[in-house]
Amino acid sequence: MVQTPSKTDRLDPGGASEVRNLAIAFNHLMDERDAISTMKDQFVSNVSHELRTPLTSINGALRLIDSGATGNLPARAQAMNSLALRNGQRLQLLISDLLDFGKLSAGQMSVTLAPELLQPIIESTVLDNQTMADENKVVLTAQGNLRQKVITDPHRLRQILDNFVSNAIKFSPANGNVRIFVEPGTAGSTRIVVQDHGDGVPETFVEHLFDRFSQADTGNTKTTAGTGLGLAICRELAALMNGRLGYYYDQAPISGLSCRLSEIRPESTMKAPEIPSNELERQFALDQSGLLDSNPEERFDRFTRMACKMFDVPIALVSLIDRNRQWFKSCQGLAVPETPRDISFCGHAILHSDLFIIEDTLQDDRFNDNPLVRDAPFIRFYAGAPLHNSEGYRLGTMCLIDRKPRRFDGEDQALLRELADCIEREINIQAASEFYIDLKRSERRARAVIDGTKVGTWEWNVQTGETVFNKRWAEICGYRLEELEPVSIQTWRNLAHPEDLAESERLLTALFDGAMDEYDYRCRMRHKDGHWVWVHDRGQVFEWTSEGQPLRMYGTHADISAEMANLEKMQQQNTALSILNDLALDPETDDDTRIRKALKLGADYLDLPLAIVSEITGTVYTVRWFDAPEDAGLSAGQSFALGDTYCSITVDCDESLSIEHMARSPYRSHRCYNQFGLESYVAAPIYLQNKLFGTLNFSSPTPRFQAFPTPKLPS
Repeated sequence: MVQTPSKTDRLDPGGASEVRNLAIAFNHLMDERDAISTMKDQFVSNVSHELRTPLTSINGALRLIDSGATGNLPARAQAMNSLALRNGQRLQLLISDLLDFGKLSAGQMSVTLAPELLQPIIESTVLDNQTMADENKVVLTAQGNLRQKVITDPHRLRQILDNFVSNAIKFSPANGNVRIFVEPGTAGSTRIVVQDHGDGVPETFVEHLFDRFSQADTGNTKTTAGTGLGLAICRELAALMNGRLGYYYDQAPISGLSCRLSEIRPESTMKAPEIPSNELERQFALDQSGLLDSNPEERFDRFTRMACKMFDVPIALVSLIDRNRQWFKSCQGLAVPETPRDISFCGHAILHSDLFIIEDTLQDDRFNDNPLVRDAPFIRFYAGAPLHNSEGYRLGTMCLIDRKPRRFDGEDQALLRELADCIEREINIQAASEFYIDLKRSERRARAVIDGTKVGTWEWNVQTGETVFNKRWAEICGYRLEELEPVSIQTWRNLAHPEDLAESERLLTALFDGAMDEYDYRCRMRHKDGHWVWVHDRGQVFEWTSEGQPLRMYGTHADISAEMANLEKMQQQNTALSILNDLALDPETDDDTRIRKALKLGADYLDLPLAIVSEITGTVYTVRWFDAPEDAGLSAGQSFALGDTYCSITVDCDESLSIEHMARSPYRSHRCYNQFGLESYVAAPIYLQNKLFGTLNFSSPTPRFQAFPTPKLPS
């Protein structure tokens, strides 16, 4: 407001006598100053009033002469009359400004405030200043939300706008543009800006722009003389209307003046976000994550920077929904670290797992009067992808914000979801429980899949059967993904071993009924080449329908064939040890009976029907003990030429020998194969007192498609 004398400027005349005398003297000087100031204001006011009436008559007469109503004047006389008229008008303007300023200084200026529609005020401003704009070859327009209502005095607002517009026209170059536009301000206000393309106000002068008798040298050669009181008066008028003036600078050569006034809003339709049904558990998960109020991290910031570039938006956030706020773990384009939860868009986004998209906030009753829409950051577009932790709780969002409405198609949505998935993986790396990290490690390998890991991933819509497999999932069974498409849950069922399907269904039912936390199953799947591979599938429901039914599952698919082969080998070793244990504890005392029993156990273990202990004397092979089917044609004491038996190979090698498929081996031309047709064979030499006694051998007329077990037994 205008600075007026105040009794608060006086000193307290108390204390020591020296201080009291000094205070009294100072206060006396202040009283004299106030009296002189009052006399000055009264003098200026009286002189202005005395000058206004005759000056009005003089200017009227000069305008009449200038119009030619009294006849044509000689050229020099006409020029002198025009000069007098211009100076008279300037003097009349000065007197009007002095009177207005005097009233403001004396507190005698009053305004009548009421809700007013801006449109008629601004349209009349444009109409009444059009002649001046035409004379200066300037285009004058009005834009923006002219239907906005504000609390104002229409007469005084016109006075402010006329001053702004006349200044803008005077300082605009020929063929320039002067624009009045209305836009939302901050804290429930509306901003009216008068913008021009002149030289602007020097930066050093901006702070004095609204002072009395202040005029900047802009370098414009156009005649722009004024009283230096106009903007000072406008500032005081705006203050009387609870408003505020400011200088608007966009970018060269665009600048202007602005006026903020309180706006009239209809009854709010803004909808605060609901609280999720699992809020206690969700909040606990967020607290446990350790993300709240943590330092900025590049692993999150790189995604928000990427989002700004990829989607061409000014603002991208990783927002976490806390109890009463949304806090920004990563922020591009905003200077604040948080906003209240009850006005947040992200509070709505975490209510569901799908993307939350508002293409034009002004067309949505839930948000069109939201403070974040009406005021900074002036949100017009929002797209948020919920961020889940490894347990499925929605902790916050990866969101995009724009200050203008826009379309967001399916491709954009898929890309945003992929970015959010990457951020989810970063969040889940920090899960508090190391056990849970190990348990869910395969689910968080999506990034590693891109880098070429050997773990497959799958996503299953339980309600529709739609399924997404990655490239590695198909490769485990020997296929390219293109060979299996179109894929669905039936693709998995067709490849799985029929005997394993029932147990899989049982585990899924238990998971969906809440009896289990995750799906964890090892099963066989048919390889493209025809053999079976072992896989380990792990998964969890991460989204449920509103009726509590499972909607989406996500999981991993790992090849564990080698692991299962090792497990089978361990089982074979255990079986072999059990056989040795049985033999060691056998109470039988007859050696022949014990040897035949051992041969029977060995044949069963190897799944080979013929078991023989032979004695080799020179080139003669003699059957000493055997276990074989009755139709095998073997008998104890039966002899063969050593060269007609596979044991000749064992003797030549002087070590254990195993042949799974004789027809595919280097020994397929051996006489024993031609004579007896034995396809599989395993044998070891027997030494007694360091001298070869014979062999222990097992054989079968059918080939073996798996390698013989090689258990490491105690010596």
